[in-house]
Amino acid sequence: MSQLVQSAGVVLMTRSNPLKVLLLKHKRRLDLPKGHVDPGETLHETALRETEEETGLGAENLQLDPNFKFVTEYEVN
Repeated sequence: MSQLVQSAGVVLMTRSNPLKVLLLKHKRRLDLPKGHVDPGETLHETALRETEEETGLGAENLQLDPNFKFVTEYEVN
């Protein structure tokens, strides 16, 4: 049985038309700002911390939708 690893992030998008979504360029892929949960951290805290670490945008610059949550599960090799 594999170990449960949790990560959290934020989908950053503009309010203007056309709608734009921020993707980060890694060596081999594009991805959303996200990362692994640190011990004692909630998913919400992780999402905000990782967003600030990877984009420089702090919680004071974000307006989060409290009703939006997307969960995906997969096995990590």
